[in-house]
Amino acid sequence: MSVQQVNVFICKINRATEPIENMVLKIGGSPVFSEKPDWPICKQCGQNMDFLAQIPLSDPIPFSKTYQMAYIFMCPGSFDQRGWLQCETWDPVSGANKVILQNYTGTTFIPETVSEYPDYFVTLTRSKEPLIDTADYKIEDDLHDIVSDKTKIGGVPLWLQTNETPKCPVCNGAMIFVAQLDAELDGSLPAQFTNKDLEYYNFLHFGGDDGIGYVFLCKRECTSEGITFQWQCT
Repeated sequence: MSVQQVNVFICKINRATEPIENMVLKIGGSPVFSEKPDWPICKQCGQNMDFLAQIPLSDPIPFSKTYQMAYIFMCPGSFDQRGWLQCETWDPVSGANKVILQNYTGTTFIPETVSEYPDYFVTLTRSKEPLIDTADYKIEDDLHDIVSDKTKIGGVPLWLQTNETPKCPVCNGAMIFVAQLDAELDGSLPAQFTNKDLEYYNFLHFGGDDGIGYVFLCKRECTSEGITFQWQCT
């Protein structure tokens, strides 16, 4: 039996030598907005969230007819005396993460914030993935193995646990998969400070080096709040 194939763009993550100041696909650095938003604050601990990535919603895959850019944020987390994470950053509706949607206006606004991560530019390779539920143990291995576990635009989510495709937090309708973020950015670099300037450039902070983040958009595009971010790890 043939399985439907969907377009996917696999991302190669490259450390930028200078800040990226355009409204393009990138990870880390400072967000490049079209207009100044309120900086997201965690509803669980009150900390400012960290900026993770910005993703175009019109190219290379036209996900949205309403918005052009999505900006992904997540709380750095608060920890108890045992070192256990208290903010439920993995939950798309916990208030510990946020996705801001904006349109192009012809102008840009870059906040004067110190980023948790340096800028990474992205190069894309087009491919195909089978339209399968990767959490379904009945799926044949040869199909499952085609689905990339790397940062990508489109395709299907590679679930590390169960299928947790969310419902829209506003209208409770269906959502479409937009992107996947691999927590590992710098390959074999250790998860520790890596240079004399005490900048650590290693992993997006969900699940250490084995986490994957997922972005979903309301299929109806009901409001600007109809977009989510969540993550899983092994």
